[in-house]
Amino acid sequence: MNARILFSVAALLFTSTLGAQQNLVRLGALAQGFANHDREYTGITAGIESRISRHFTLGLDVDYFHSREAVGGQAGLEDIRNVWNVQPEFRFYLKESFRGFFLGGHLGYNKFNYRYEQDGNEVAPPQDTGPGSLVATGFTLGYSHALFGRIKMGFFAGGDYFFNPGRYGDGAKFRFGINLGYGF
Repeated sequence: MNARILFSVAALLFTSTLGAQQNLVRLGALAQGFANHDREYTGITAGIESRISRHFTLGLDVDYFHSREAVGGQAGLEDIRNVWNVQPEFRFYLKESFRGFFLGGHLGYNKFNYRYEQDGNEVAPPQDTGPGSLVATGFTLGYSHALFGRIKMGFFAGGDYFFNPGRYGDGAKFRFGINLGYGF
């Protein structure tokens, strides 16, 4: 019930700003790492960002990350992980929305899919593969610049603290990337 209310309020706020304000659709490439898992991921992101005032925006990013690593000490065994991240974010722009430097705060949900291959054949993952999902909260620092007309380019970096009551405990992750956007 609470999730429905939160989703409804967010959807109402987002759709009301879509009709009256400037919006930006973003596509980009990014990298992510988990500090206590010693693992790096690369992937793509898609997002929409909507102006809610002169300096503030509300956005939603959906990211897909992939990682493929050999398992140490076991010839031909590879650990393959896919991660989906859904992340709503508020941003504050120093100049005005979609221009210049910004600081963002977000809450994200990461869903992991583990797969192991031995010499190209899928095998069962070990019992201690890691968390199935993580909830993280954090910040983003970035810069957005108009290339020409409505085409914008952005750079960003951020850090998150994630809550995982499982075997790995709490930890941190970082993300950075570049994106292109179209404002409408």
